[in-house]
Amino acid sequence: MTERTNWYLNLSYVCNERCTFCAAELASGSLQIDGRPAIVSKADVERWLDGARPRPGDRVMLAGGEPTLHAELVPIVELLRGAARVDLFTNALRLADVAYADAVTAAGVTDYEVALYGADAPSHEAVTRRRGSFEQTLDALAVLAAQREHFDVRVNVRLLVSRQSAASNPAIVRLVHDRGLRVDSFSLERLILSADAKAAGAEISWAEAAPSINESAALVRALGYGLRFDAVPLCVFTGANAEHVRAHLHESTQRERATQRYLDPYVAAGRPEVAPARRRALPDPCVPCAYRNVCGRVERWYLHRYGVEGLRTVADHVAATNR
Repeated sequence: MTERTNWYLNLSYVCNERCTFCAAELASGSLQIDGRPAIVSKADVERWLDGARPRPGDRVMLAGGEPTLHAELVPIVELLRGAARVDLFTNALRLADVAYADAVTAAGVTDYEVALYGADAPSHEAVTRRRGSFEQTLDALAVLAAQREHFDVRVNVRLLVSRQSAASNPAIVRLVHDRGLRVDSFSLERLILSADAKAAGAEISWAEAAPSINESAALVRALGYGLRFDAVPLCVFTGANAEHVRAHLHESTQRERATQRYLDPYVAAGRPEVAPARRRALPDPCVPCAYRNVCGRVERWYLHRYGVEGLRTVADHVAATNR
């Protein structure tokens, strides 16, 4: 069993989009925590590291808010660049600027996680509530793809499973392919149920979302992209997609033990270093499931809202060998 550290940093809660279901629930730069701005500075990161540095094999995840708005993003990335992966979770608007994107990648970002919520401007911008954000995000994806000439960088497109965006996900995959945007993978992402997400009615059951999830997964695989599915209960996949999931799990026989480090503006202000936890549930169909220990399952809110809709027990010899 290998060991690694996952370093997760929420740098601020400031964003240049106003997504209808934003999990941060804080979009302005005016928030104060114990009398100080709600932002993680480079000095905060240095204190938090306390002489330690990410090692080869570790993973660094930089998020927000929108991390590209942080004035010290580049020097912060340079502090953390020793990890095997440095992921930037971003709407990518600022990365349409070639010089800025090159500076961020040169500092040490290895993986970009870019969200698309629709396959055209009206659907995407109905979520982001920022005019022009659709084409600007696509421009940024083209910039990141062009970086392959000079950098070893990977790009993943995040497909959110929400009521507003789930139906568009297959069309987003086709759009990225038809535009010739050289991304490496697509990931299917579960909704974080924030107060704004509730107000926007963004919840969707896995049963209702399953057709678009399976259509998206089949397209991603057929077009030769990587598929990341860890955020979706494994029983939602059907047919060849289910076989692909089983094969992936069968090949992933080596287990990792990960230590978690977490920093956000509250931790920087002196609060305990405790990462937000997913309140996972163990509904009846999951109890005997052979995938129970490798599946993300569902959160408790899902059971309150949908019960066990869309969930089923999966038991086979391939899954059992990976428990």
